[in-house]
Amino acid sequence: CVISTDGGATWTLKTPLGGAINICDTWLRWGRDGRLLGQIIGIFGGGDSHIFASDDGGDSWASKYSTGHTEDHGEIIQCGPPASALFYSYWNHAAAAGSDHIERSQDNGETWESMTLPSGPDWTAWNVLGLAYDLLTDRLYLGAGGVLGANPTRYFYLENATAVAVGSESWVELQDAGGGLNDIAA
Repeated sequence: CVISTDGGATWTLKTPLGGAINICDTWLRWGRDGRLLGQIIGIFGGGDSHIFASDDGGDSWASKYSTGHTEDHGEIIQCGPPASALFYSYWNHAAAAGSDHIERSQDNGETWESMTLPSGPDWTAWNVLGLAYDLLTDRLYLGAGGVLGANPTRYFYLENATAVAVGSESWVELQDAGGGLNDIAA
């Protein structure tokens, strides 16, 4: 990532691992405590995908989570009320059937835990396409689509996203929207 400390007049390259991985997607999110989280998608055999944290505005980074392999896409989002330390992250890998996953951190990205994917889609033929959080309803929304567009998009939500216990997730399917949409927002 690049960081500006003077309102965008100059920029400095700051990369976790010193740029040692090939990067497909990078998502940066500021935690409510000033921590910067970066989700780095490693591709083409260039290294594992990671979530990094910086407590000094990006000058230094520490890996907080690694998937153990490369991914095709992912995103990190912040959830909950203004004082919340809750983040969700998803990862997908279209070329590796059944490898999609969702992670949650309740401590500003210090530790991460795996969440259960919705039942219904055959996750060997479907991918997580996006996550969105609605503060008013405390719902986490998930969009899922067939690998390489083979199946119509399906949408799910998770009630009480800020309080649900890992392993007791109960996803509800909204609709089978059909075709083409690959992003969601709340």
